[in-house]
Amino acid sequence: MTQPYAALLLDLDGTLVDSEPKHCEAHRQFLATQGITASDELIFGNIGKSDRHFYDTLIRSHGVQAKPEDWMREKTEMLVGIYRVQGLALRPG
Repeated sequence: MTQPYAALLLDLDGTLVDSEPKHCEAHRQFLATQGITASDELIFGNIGKSDRHFYDTLIRSHGVQAKPEDWMREKTEMLVGIYRVQGLALRPG
């Protein structure tokens, strides 16, 4: 039998860490590899939406033959690289 949890910790982005700037950077880096310029309007207008929705919309609007899953995987690899180089600081408090 498993032990009951003593606590459950949930982090809504911005509570313990603020990872959104790193996600935006990864989106920009990845989209540049696809020849898509990621304006502030494009990036910030999609904060809070899933990567699947974001990439599916971009793929359709740019007429690209690609799968959102492939783009998501490549963006995630870039995000991991960003974390390795820059780290991710805890927020104060």
